[in-house]
Amino acid sequence: MYYPYSRGGASTFEVMLYIALALAVAATVAICLFILPKSKANHSNVYIAKAHDIVNFKSLLIDKLIKVLYIFSTCFTVLFAIFELFAGLPFLWFLILLIGGPILIRLLYESFMLFVLLTQNVIEINRKLGGSPAEPEVPAVPRMIFCTQCGTQFDASQGVCPNCGTKL
Repeated sequence: MYYPYSRGGASTFEVMLYIALALAVAATVAICLFILPKSKANHSNVYIAKAHDIVNFKSLLIDKLIKVLYIFSTCFTVLFAIFELFAGLPFLWFLILLIGGPILIRLLYESFMLFVLLTQNVIEINRKLGGSPAEPEVPAVPRMIFCTQCGTQFDASQGVCPNCGTKL
């Protein structure tokens, strides 16, 4: 890349890049030590608890972002249609843009929200079930042995032959 004020040493861009990299590493270490641990989930400070939820993806930000983008794009489409009407857009195209634009935008954003809501519901189900699915408990199979005196087969955990009373 060409930087016009570079004189053989490190350019201002490179210095700022290294400083940003060092600060990002320091911030990452600080967040991993002071916000990420499970002990910070129920912290008395509301901001630390909220930051813990965000860093651990317990609450999603994308649904709020999608809502803001939906409102912005709908307002933009309506205003654009009005401005284009004054700029000479035919009235039929104005109506199509004014009515059809927000409807099309709504359908598009609803399709995005379906995936977000599905993800939120899965997170809520996991939270109600207590986290990750537990492994099914497999019952222990008894170790069967034969009595040395009478030959009766019995469970070794009993310790005594049920037929003749011989101890293991």
